[in-house]
Amino acid sequence: MSVQLGNVAEWVAAVGTVAAFGATFWLLRHEVNARRSDEREVKFRQARLVTIESQGTSLGATSDGWGLQVSLRVTNDSPAPVRIERVSAHVDEKYSGSTEPFTMLRGDGKQEGFWFLTNTAPERTPPAGFTVTEMSVVFRDRQGNRWTVDDLGHVTELGQGDP
Repeated sequence: MSVQLGNVAEWVAAVGTVAAFGATFWLLRHEVNARRSDEREVKFRQARLVTIESQGTSLGATSDGWGLQVSLRVTNDSPAPVRIERVSAHVDEKYSGSTEPFTMLRGDGKQEGFWFLTNTAPERTPPAGFTVTEMSVVFRDRQGNRWTVDDLGHVTELGQGDP
């Protein structure tokens, strides 16, 4: 009993066919990954055009102690509207406040949103000095993607799920 292995031409054709299929699948996967990367960059480009900045802080006496008010401005310079879900600020890592306005901001810088965050501290006297150390805004783009942008311009994609 002898086994027939075929001739060299048949083996070369078989190996070439397998290599052609492998190269086709590799190129297809490479193209899909490149397309996903381009789509992600477009989304990040829009998210980077939403900015937050402090418009000032003030102290005021309350019956419970003192109140710190932080005025924040959020601007959407992207071409599409965004839905603001949360605006927050932290002061000296001890005091913080946030609000959930659920406001739409049109695109192209034609609309800005202003929020005032007030936090009451139990102490009878305000701190000697204070600075706003961090501000952030959480928003959704037109496709429903959730993002957060801080006052330094750092953009983080939060996904499409609920908060």
